[in-house]
Amino acid sequence: MTPARATLQLDGHIIDSLLLAKVLDAILDGGADYEIVDVVIGRARDDHSRAVLALTHPAGREALDELCSRLAAHGARRSEGAGG
Repeated sequence: MTPARATLQLDGHIIDSLLLAKVLDAILDGGADYEIVDVVIGRARDDHSRAVLALTHPAGREALDELCSRLAAHGARRSEGAGG
């Protein structure tokens, strides 16, 4: 089976809300792997942060699509681009 790839983006208060940690745990629990491609962390309390993740799921496109749907509940959205 060919591994499937997608790019996800998280925006907002992803650090102080532990959202980034929850999403990374969910990715691993879902049998996929990730690479943090880019991250911008806000400096002030009102600043938003952004993380771009490259996901790879060894079980293929269907498994990756299902995982991305679950991650959407945490605010993660698929980005167009590399595998997106």
